[in-house]
Amino acid sequence: DIDVVFQRIGELQLKAGDFGEAANYYSKLESIAASKRQENDAWTGLLEAYFKLGDYAKMRAYANNIITKGNISQDQVNKAQLYLGKASYLEGNYGAAIDDLLSTINTAKNKYGAEAQFLLGKIFYQQGKYQESLTTLFEFNENFSDYDEWLGKAFLLIADNYMALDELFQAKATVNSIIEYSENQEVVDEAKAK
Repeated sequence: DIDVVFQRIGELQLKAGDFGEAANYYSKLESIAASKRQENDAWTGLLEAYFKLGDYAKMRAYANNIITKGNISQDQVNKAQLYLGKASYLEGNYGAAIDDLLSTINTAKNKYGAEAQFLLGKIFYQQGKYQESLTTLFEFNENFSDYDEWLGKAFLLIADNYMALDELFQAKATVNSIIEYSENQEVVDEAKAK
């Protein structure tokens, strides 16, 4: 079936980093979609391709389609909500980003929620709200401790918060804990550098 071919090529182009071609094939899939599921899959591919291309206006259109019209898979809705937050974050619109990230955290108890929780902590850190950032990141540990990559990044950010608060003993203890217990080599290397 041609729809399966378009979807598969779109996926391969995303993996290869050719986001323009990925968008091209997902657009073809959208135009021939015979079911809500195919249409939603096309929108999800287009959401990712346009996010990677930095075309947040087009990305938002597909995210809103998934959230309002698609509503086939909660996982895709969570991804769309997260991407709305990520785009606002990258544009420096922290207010909108916080709203979208909180929506994601409230419904997504998976990798999308984990990334949203981390980004929320990062926004508070960047705003100089170190205590709020710490609270958010400690909640991360309670809710998303299964997601090693994000957990490691959360602990690195906890150390940054402690350094910003001039609590160097706590910062050092956090970094040493990462080095000792993290199974993610990239996070361990970053902790050693810190």
